[in-house]
Amino acid sequence: MTRELLFHKKGNLLDYLEKRKSKPKNKIESMEPNDVLNMGEEDLCQYLVSEYSLEVPVLRENEIYVYDQSEVEIDVSQYPGRDIRDRSHPTYIKGISVTISVPFKGNAELFQYQPSGYDFNPPHGEIMGQEVHMIYERIEHNKEELKNANMRNIREIKKYLDWVKHDVENFNKELETFIRQIVSQRKKKLLDDSGFVNALGIPIRQHNDIPQTYAAPNIRRKLKIECPKVK
Repeated sequence: MTRELLFHKKGNLLDYLEKRKSKPKNKIESMEPNDVLNMGEEDLCQYLVSEYSLEVPVLRENEIYVYDQSEVEIDVSQYPGRDIRDRSHPTYIKGISVTISVPFKGNAELFQYQPSGYDFNPPHGEIMGQEVHMIYERIEHNKEELKNANMRNIREIKKYLDWVKHDVENFNKELETFIRQIVSQRKKKLLDDSGFVNALGIPIRQHNDIPQTYAAPNIRRKLKIECPKVK
């Protein structure tokens, strides 16, 4: 069986983080000008930071459990020490497959990218929702060997997550500065547009459906922040 590798599937993490910066920029540029102008700048910044910053996965090691076990056919043609005359063809015997699950909190997508720190032996596993599933196929019922193999793989996952954390923490810090800059630029541009039209000295038709004031919501920075609404 070919094991699926973590921190490998979708490419380079730094490239992914750089591309992610375009999302808050596209978001604010797609918003209606009057909505942007009538929202509190700090509220809008906090919402965008909350929406596009990333939470590094943390394994819930105290919640590890066996997700599944099943009987499988295992090819032993390349196993040393077995009396097999023709190793050019598969030779199957019945074995056991055990899937061990480790729940985690954080952004699952970060398991798919290679961080700036890495080695040439990434850990294996499959991401299923908010769990890492690690599949082990064995012929012998050697529980200590399986437990040790699982512990080694978890250590490797945590080592990679430390590398991911380094990259993501830098991204989150830069993201807040970047968002404040683009929000300020967007508001300035819209105000300059308004000032330009006002300077023409031509009466402007008033739209009754455009709000003149904006009431800032009660925001807690640590919680998931909803987009501020214009009333």
